[in-house]
Amino acid sequence: MRAEIVLSGEEAKRIIAKGIVALEEVKRAKEDGIVFVSRGSTNAYILEELLGEEIEKEKYAVGMILRDRLCLNREMIGEVAIIKGEVIKMSADEVIEKMDSDDVFIKGASVIDRNFIPGVLLANERGGVVGKTLGSIYARGVNLIIPASVMKFLPVELRDLVRDSGITRVEYSTGIPVGISPLYGRLFTEIDAFEVLFGVRTFPLGFSDLDGACIAFLLEGEDGDVRRAIDLIREIKGEKKMEWRSKECKSCNEKTCFWTGGERPY
Repeated sequence: MRAEIVLSGEEAKRIIAKGIVALEEVKRAKEDGIVFVSRGSTNAYILEELLGEEIEKEKYAVGMILRDRLCLNREMIGEVAIIKGEVIKMSADEVIEKMDSDDVFIKGASVIDRNFIPGVLLANERGGVVGKTLGSIYARGVNLIIPASVMKFLPVELRDLVRDSGITRVEYSTGIPVGISPLYGRLFTEIDAFEVLFGVRTFPLGFSDLDGACIAFLLEGEDGDVRRAIDLIREIKGEKKMEWRSKECKSCNEKTCFWTGGERPY
């Protein structure tokens, strides 16, 4: 059976989240080890699925690309680790010291390059969570899962972006300047989610921003599997649009931002 479906950006995040919590390594680590969910817009949905309850998703993100600028979240809640089933508020640099190859660290991506290598934007001069943990993740063999919508795919070479971007390399930025770091782990998109949840093949058909970010997919598989996928899509349809609240330029103290302390030029 074949079916064509459309997901909003929020619905796509929900599908990805449901797929990730269904992974065997995530289920195992949640009960017997550690699952750490770094802040991020998609990760907020993942945390909800892991906890089985709503959180203030709009406060579980750091950086954001808005209509007119690169910016940071105005208000954030603490990061969460699940250690042997117990939910604990704990920062990334605290939890990484306890993690090993049976554990799962979830960190979202900002871009997927033409070679399907994900990358994350860095607005903190020390690299933020990535700077604090990435070396330890690889040294310890921690399972790094990288959720990202296929809407983040760009026909670029990530190594070129790493070379040419950077907080001190650019002469101007609409908002806060950034660098970028590659992430090497298990990239997990909507395509992976539909495979894990229903065993169906998924092909992107197109992307539109006419009614907010939306993406169309073709699903292909056994009749019952595709119909189960359609049932879930019907269930999550109408996922609430998130209202992200960024910092106000006049009261912001981010020293690297080109607009800090003044009026936005537009």
